[in-house]
Amino acid sequence: MTTELERLLLAKTTKPVERTNLSIMRHNDTKYISDLAKYRHPNAQPALDKLTTIIRSILHVNAVDRERYVYNRELDNQNLRIMYMRNHLSADRFKILVQQRYKKVHKHREIANVIDVVVNTTTDIIYRFREYLVSSNQTECDIEMLNEIDRIREYANECLMDISHTYNSVPLQFSETMRL
Repeated sequence: MTTELERLLLAKTTKPVERTNLSIMRHNDTKYISDLAKYRHPNAQPALDKLTTIIRSILHVNAVDRERYVYNRELDNQNLRIMYMRNHLSADRFKILVQQRYKKVHKHREIANVIDVVVNTTTDIIYRFREYLVSSNQTECDIEMLNEIDRIREYANECLMDISHTYNSVPLQFSETMRL
């Protein structure tokens, strides 16, 4: 006799995981992973708490923080060129402003690339963990793959530190809960 939870879990596990875009991870994935782990791996609560926080943080970084570092691929400085041609800017001031804009665009591009790496790799790890929970028949939950997220965070923080040194700016850091 199957319980309602078993029926729901079996219904969800028989469907193939569809991932056309890594940004499809949603809050209901957190609920599904949590229910699956509680049912099959009752001792995994500390890992689930950490995972829930990380999923929320990655969704936030993807939706909010990434938008701060969107860069214009076709930076043409049209307004500066017009001001220069109308003699509102000196040649020296024009050069400085163009250089500052390019520096800002390059910095934002590098930060956006680091954010992309963190979001994509963390999402892959979470989906891999989800598949592990679906296919595992063990009562103990192996959370070693979740520790990969810590290594990704360390690598991203090193990259962000290098960016801050390169552009002489305040360093950004991912926290242990993957908040930027």
